[in-house]
Amino acid sequence: MAEKNFSTRIQDHMMNYLRRKHVPVTIFLKNGQILKGKVESFDSFTIKLAQTVNSRNNPNINQKTLTALVYKSCILTIIPAKKVMMKR
Repeated sequence: MAEKNFSTRIQDHMMNYLRRKHVPVTIFLKNGQILKGKVESFDSFTIKLAQTVNSRNNPNINQKTLTALVYKSCILTIIPAKKVMMKR
């Protein structure tokens, strides 16, 4: 079995950390759109992002969770809300 390249291992480590710890992320897309949410799952090509949306009238009532499937090829950058611990 071929070993994954170094950049894939870093990406997998970071995505797994964000998913396991439920770290909120901000994803900037190449088209200028900004997505915020938590990583539910991911694979080689996509990220499944859970987004919590509040009601316009009362932010404490009627929260909905939406799911977005984001293609990694459309992502410019991902910024976690807290520091990600990277092990060597």
